This record gives sequence, C-alpha cells and structure tokens, in this order.
Amino acid sequence: MSRVILYLVGLMVGFGYPMAGVVTDSVHPHTGISYYVGADGHRITLVQNVSAIDPTYAQLLNFIASDTTDQIAYKKGQFTCGDFAERVQHNAENAGIRCAWVSVDFLDAEGHACNAFRTTDRGLMFIDCTNGDAHLDMQIGQLCAPTPLNPNAGYSIKPLGILKNCDIYW
Repeated sequence: MSRVILYLVGLMVGFGYPMAGVVTDSVHPHTGISYYVGADGHRITLVQNVSAIDPTYAQLLNFIASDTTDQIAYKKGQFTCGDFAERVQHNAENAGIRCAWVSVDFLDAEGHACNAFRTTDRGLMFIDCTNGDAHLDMQIGQLCAPTPLNPNAGYSIKPLGILKNCDIYW
C-alpha cells in the first residue's frame, strides 16, 4: 500500500472543513490488488488526520447530527454506500475525529460500506449514514439491522442481511 503525505492548507474541496496546518495521510482501502471504488469508479480514498482523536459517544453523536452526508440522495451508479462512508470518513477526520471506512459482507445479501468509530466510553461503534443516520449492531452470523440514532426519527431501515464478515480500514 503506497502512502502519500500531504500538507493541506485552506479548505478541503467539497467538504467545507478547515484543514489549516493539518498533516494527513491518504490511503486507498483494498484487498490484495483489488481496490474499493465508489459508484462512479473512483478509488475510495481515506483521509488520515494525524491529530484526529477517538471521540466520546456524545462527541460522536454530535458530529453525526451535524454532518449532512445522510441528506445526499442514494443514486445507483452515482453515489452509493461506499461514497456515503467515504464522505463521512473525510468529514470526521477533517473535524478531528478518528474514523474508519468499513467493508461489510453478508451471507444472504449484497455487500455494504459504513463507518466505525472507537469511542473512549462505549468502544467500537458502527455507523451507517446511507439511508439516514443509524447504528449497526455487527455480530458475525447475526442479522445486521440498522437502528436510527434519533429514536424520534419517524422512519425505520430494513435489515441488511446476515453478517459474514467486515474489514475495517483506519
């Protein structure tokens, strides 16, 4: 895996978070020689802010509530789960919160992508912002059913499938 060190000053294009003086790594999640790609075919790129921290659960919820990625329309071939997870990862890292991009495989359904955060008070949390902000309970061999983070959201999200495995890319 090649790593490129970037020194970014100003605004991260397309995300609107200030990056003045932040040193970051940029990596592409992959398995062997196969790279994960977004709906339009671009290689998924993760930003690694060396100053990012693991948040508390409350900080995570505040970040997710303020992030607008979930308001983007899902469009097959244009913007799908991998793109949502990439955008949340960029926004979190640019806001100083350590965030992973997660590849998810199911036994009985198409693959998926979401995010992971290692909270200081509740441990590893999986968050999916593809169809609204939701928590994913990810246990191998169990049904993965998103639970909206806002209990008054007024919507539910259908289960994704029986979890086969997941790969977490920090």
